[in-house]
Amino acid sequence: MQVTGTHIAYLHICHRKLWLFANGIQMEQTSQAVAEGKLISETTYLDRS
Repeated sequence: MQVTGTHIAYLHICHRKLWLFANGIQMEQTSQAVAEGKLISETTYLDRS
């Protein structure tokens, strides 16, 4: 496996995101459920770090 800058960034951001990326697992980009989940994630609990 070749380590890229994206791998390093994900290592610092989120270990789960790194694992998903390294294993080629991606979210469905065309799913209505995914779009709703992203909207909920972006608009809920904004004060949490």
